[in-house]
Amino acid sequence: HSHTLLDKTKIGLYVSKGPDTKYPFHAQVRQEFVNLFDFRTMSFSGALRYFLKRFRLPGEAQCIDRLMEAFANRLYFQHSLEVGDE
Repeated sequence: HSHTLLDKTKIGLYVSKGPDTKYPFHAQVRQEFVNLFDFRTMSFSGALRYFLKRFRLPGEAQCIDRLMEAFANRLYFQHSLEVGDE
């Protein structure tokens, strides 16, 4: 999820494309992209900064919403695992 030759704008556009029912492959790529991130030791703001450094958010609100929902699901999943370990 970090490569200097990849265009951050194109990454953001590609992984945010939707709706998921019309573009199921893009939804799957978005999920796999988000699964590359390990947020377990990060605060919310640190995790969000780390996530947003890897691509540029597109301008459309629905695209941003899809990316933020994927981020939130991943962050919640990883942090709930930590709580379960205690």
